[in-house]
Amino acid sequence: MLTRKFAAIDAGSNALRLLFMNVHDSDPPVFEKASLVRVPVRLGADAFTTGRISKQCQQLLIESMHGFRHLMAAHGVTGHRACATSAMREAENGEAVRDRVQRETGIDLRIITGRQEAGIILANGVTRQIEPSLTTIYADVGGGSCELTLFSRHELKMSESFRIGTVRMLAAGRDDSEWQRMKQWVRDAASSEPPSFVTGSGGNINKLFKLVRQQQPGHKRLQEEELVEAHQSLARLSVAERMVHFSLNPDRADVIVPAAEIYLALLRWSGCTEIFVPKAGLADGMCREMYREFKANTDSID
Repeated sequence: MLTRKFAAIDAGSNALRLLFMNVHDSDPPVFEKASLVRVPVRLGADAFTTGRISKQCQQLLIESMHGFRHLMAAHGVTGHRACATSAMREAENGEAVRDRVQRETGIDLRIITGRQEAGIILANGVTRQIEPSLTTIYADVGGGSCELTLFSRHELKMSESFRIGTVRMLAAGRDDSEWQRMKQWVRDAASSEPPSFVTGSGGNINKLFKLVRQQQPGHKRLQEEELVEAHQSLARLSVAERMVHFSLNPDRADVIVPAAEIYLALLRWSGCTEIFVPKAGLADGMCREMYREFKANTDSID
């Protein structure tokens, strides 16, 4: 059985991530996370306030991409892909920054739409972990946007992207009209196909889950009352205190509270009382897409 390694770069609003994924070429293939490198370059801090990515932030992005390129070469990856999300797509100089990354590092950084982002995330096959008879609202809460999808009986019923995110809330405040739009979408979705639970994706819900379920690794569900308690425990502390008490990185300690608020709102609007946390995100989906494309190309040659 052959094992290949793929690399995915997620240039998000809150951080840059490089995921290495081992894929065991069995039937079906087995995907195994090898390692994750996370660099706290917050592209959204500029994009959501000034509308541009600053020269300083650009330089940090370039340096990180140089490092990622060397790491991918050292790992001998079969293939790699890089995607940028809401911060880059909203910045007025986003295209110019993408061109600079290509020119100076050789990495093709694709700026993807919200719907493309949701589609890649859903490539993880998370819905296969859900009973066919159940309905869920899949929520990927990022630094700059929320991608929501209603799934019922393993079929995509409706999907929408909202300009609501953790870094955006910290940098630019809360956009009441966009919150109202998301609230109405969730209520419409829930009335058409009542969900059994919310499915959560992203670094913040993974960290919240870990804080609550430290001694219960077999669980994948987070109850509403547990999330309420975690939110209250975090919100009463300063960012510095959260770092000490909960061993959080600086760029996680500030965004984790607005993330909890977003997930609690989704539970309230949908009428659900628990969140399923499969711990799979954009980079995971990118690796799966790359493997499928690689197999399709090699099979056609054979």
